[in-house]
Amino acid sequence: MALVTVTGNAWQGDRKPIPSDLGPELVFRPICSTIAGGLFTANEVVAEWTGESPGEFSVRLESQPELLYVPVLRWRVPDPREVFENWARKYEEWDPIFPGNGGPIGQLPGVVKLGGVWYGIGEPPEVLKRRNDVIYLDITGPGVGVWAPAGAKYAEGVVI
Repeated sequence: MALVTVTGNAWQGDRKPIPSDLGPELVFRPICSTIAGGLFTANEVVAEWTGESPGEFSVRLESQPELLYVPVLRWRVPDPREVFENWARKYEEWDPIFPGNGGPIGQLPGVVKLGGVWYGIGEPPEVLKRRNDVIYLDITGPGVGVWAPAGAKYAEGVVI
């Protein structure tokens, strides 16, 4: 497992700059929890604003084949009923990223979004077992074997 540095600008594309007094924070949330090399990865990693230009950030992420991150930009928004006394939070999730060897976020390797329900004959492939965003149905029969992340195990003979 390697730590790599990912950089970028949070205000690029169609994103509008968020004033610093609203406390913008960019975090990288792992899509799945994983144990690899004896280390457990489940926590958000907070990016640092580098200050080189507005919105520039840098973050150190673990890079391993099955570990993807969703960048989440969040900031405070004053409640219109009680201006500056009650703060709410807004957030924007970006498309998932794979840190690869690090570098500019726009040049990272593409990510295939799995998600949803998959089916096949036999046990689910290892790549699906490491994810927490899929359900796998074994249609070998009789009945249907179901693997779902909530139980995090494969159950044979479940009838749906």
